[in-house]
Parts: sequence; structure tokens; C-alpha cells
Amino acid sequence: MDFELLILSAGKGTRLLPLTRNTPKCLIEIGNGNTVLEHQIKTAIQVGIEKIILVTGYLSNQVEAKIENYKKQIDIEVVYNPFYDTSNNLISFWSGLKHVNDDFAVLNGDNLVSPKVFTELNDASNKINLVIDRKEEYDMDDMKIILNSDQIQRVSKKIDLDEADGESIGFIRFRDGGANIIKEITDEIVRQDRAKDIFYLEVINELAEKGIAVNFVEVPEDQWTEMDFHADLEFLRDNLEKYGKKVLTW
Repeated sequence: MDFELLILSAGKGTRLLPLTRNTPKCLIEIGNGNTVLEHQIKTAIQVGIEKIILVTGYLSNQVEAKIENYKKQIDIEVVYNPFYDTSNNLISFWSGLKHVNDDFAVLNGDNLVSPKVFTELNDASNKINLVIDRKEEYDMDDMKIILNSDQIQRVSKKIDLDEADGESIGFIRFRDGGANIIKEITDEIVRQDRAKDIFYLEVINELAEKGIAVNFVEVPEDQWTEMDFHADLEFLRDNLEKYGKKVLTW
């Protein structure tokens, strides 16, 4: 595939305590010795990604040790975010942006997506594409979106449930100048007092307000999953055939 993959894995994962007391969230076992990060790396290798930029923070030494063997199969560059404990993931995103090329995708460190989603995103031709899904009901923790025709108008957890047109799955690609645009916008936002408290997806709202097109790629709800809560982990461990034991046979 043409793009580099930026993975944001710096957070502490406090909602998964006590499991994350001594283990990074991305290294929690989801079954048969496999972790979320390893699933992401193996999927990237399978679809032909040539480089991963991995932003770490909490217990970074464990993460760096885990990926050492994978460096024989794929180029992995580690970027350490020293502010992981005092900021939201915008700072991780900003840190990683300084290491990506002009065609990259960013993936949340707690999200698993199928190879099919990678293919859909790779085939999309717009400068900026946010991957979304739609479902019958949304909850307050969903990163909800509002659409205007074929473009993203707003993305936020604070969007009213009855106004949501879909949700972001935490996977976005920037290409053909889109990378330069997002770098400029992010540089502007990190200079603001609110920077340490907001999600990196706030940059999408800034783009929309400036009239810059943010398009979307829609994928089925069953082509991705995330691990935020204990219930999510239980779901993963109960579905090893799909997400763990046979990692590359989604």
C-alpha cells in the first residue's frame, strides 16, 4: 500500500484498570498471547504497509521491547510523547506528524480493523478521508459525526445521539497535499490553551470550519472493533477466531 501508518499508543488506558496498572493498554493480551498492537502490526504487514510510526508514552519500554522482533518484517519508528500523562491524544498526533511523509493514515492504538478496511481506505482518492460506520443506536462514548452530503461537518463525542449520522472508527488517511494541510492546522491548535485537553479529531472540525473538504469512507460495523472497556476486552477474547487466534483471517 502507498501510505505510512501512524499508530497512537501513548495513553494509560485507565478505563481498563487494574489490567493496565503495570501493562500498556496496547499490550493487553486479547487471546493466545496476541495483543492489540501485534494485531495491528500483523495486519499492516499483510496488506503491504512498509512503515509504521508508533507513538508511545506510558510504559514505553515494554512497547519497544515487544516490537523489536517485528522490525525484521516492517520498518517501525518509535516516537515518544513525554506528555502522555498530562494531555489528550492531540499531542501524540502532533508528535507523530513530524515523522510522517505526504501520504499517511492514522489509527487509534486501541482499534482493530480488517484488511478490507485498509483496502477501502487505500482506494479512496480524496485528500482527506475519515473512515466511518453507521449503526442503529449510538452511545455517549461513540465518536459521533454529522454529515453534509459527502463530507464530514463535525465529529465529537458531544454530538447529541439523535443528531448522529454515523461514527468515526479512529482511522483517517491524508494524501495529495492533505498531510501538509493537517500539519498546519495541528500546529495552530497545539499553541492554544485547550490543546492538552482535546482529542486529535478536533482538527477535523477545524478543517470543516475553514471550508476544507473532509470526505469519508463507510465500512460495515463488523469490520472493526475497539478496546476501551472491560466489556470490549471480553468481546475480543470471546471472538478469537475473528480477532485473535487467526489474526490474519478476518
